[in-house]
Amino acid sequence: MERGVFMNYVVKPGETLFDIACMFNTTVEELLMLNPQIADPMCLFPGQVICVPAQPCPTHPMHPQMPGQGEACPVLRQGSQGPSVVHLQQLLTSHGFSPGAIDGIFGPRTEAAVIAFQGSRGLVQDGIVGVKTWTALGVNCMTPSPHPHSCPTLRQGSTGPSVVHLQQLLTSHGFSPGAIDGIFGPRTEAAVVAFQRSKGLVQDGIVGVRTWTALGVNCMTPSPHPHPHACPTLRMGSRGAAVKELQSLLIAQGFRPGAIDGIFGSRTQAAVIAFQKSRGLVQDGIVGIRTWTALGVNCR
Repeated sequence: MERGVFMNYVVKPGETLFDIACMFNTTVEELLMLNPQIADPMCLFPGQVICVPAQPCPTHPMHPQMPGQGEACPVLRQGSQGPSVVHLQQLLTSHGFSPGAIDGIFGPRTEAAVIAFQGSRGLVQDGIVGVKTWTALGVNCMTPSPHPHSCPTLRQGSTGPSVVHLQQLLTSHGFSPGAIDGIFGPRTEAAVVAFQRSKGLVQDGIVGVRTWTALGVNCMTPSPHPHPHACPTLRMGSRGAAVKELQSLLIAQGFRPGAIDGIFGSRTQAAVIAFQKSRGLVQDGIVGIRTWTALGVNCR
């Protein structure tokens, strides 16, 4: 039968939504869209009837990708949750290491199983599941694209394909942004903040180059000023077009100067100091040639 034809499926004991998604060659997100009555994808019960695509895929649930295809290999650690953790727990179990219940929650027992597995393979026993651990578990990890991508600055209120991409990446790293709908709402912001915290980034909920890079995206290096550019010294109280440019550059780097209004006020100064600190510059809040250059401007 073709895609778009659906049927009812009776949940068997011990099955998760991830298992069923793999069995029917679909995704957890699609199953949740087909079954809005499921409030928690981790809480299915035997005998529950759900809607699924009509033609199951012969792929074994432990290996949802067809041979030769790469899988996303999110970095997982204690506290991670979701379908990727379910997959990890299933793989650990199949290798003879017990993570406890296969519930999609990366708790102490799952961490202990990861450490034991890493020890058996001569890996660093840190309990963190990265590409090396996934590969040792038999997963063919996707290699990040070598081609650079544009990395737009996203924040609450942003919409469109870039937000969809962000939400997919957050989900693959074990952080739930809610529905993958291209709308940067409160749940997506909360997931961004949690991800930033896990990577030691500024937890502002704004997705700039540093957050995109931490998510595995090879960002294009911006060259806003390929030709020599005047770099006036700016400080608290400065006004005009150069301040607007400064504020735009700070936002592009993931720092929050407030409104792009051409007024160098206290919020812009705080953003400059935070940026200077991140680059190992003197943290004086004054924008001279060194700060302009660190922002990517070719000063004459």
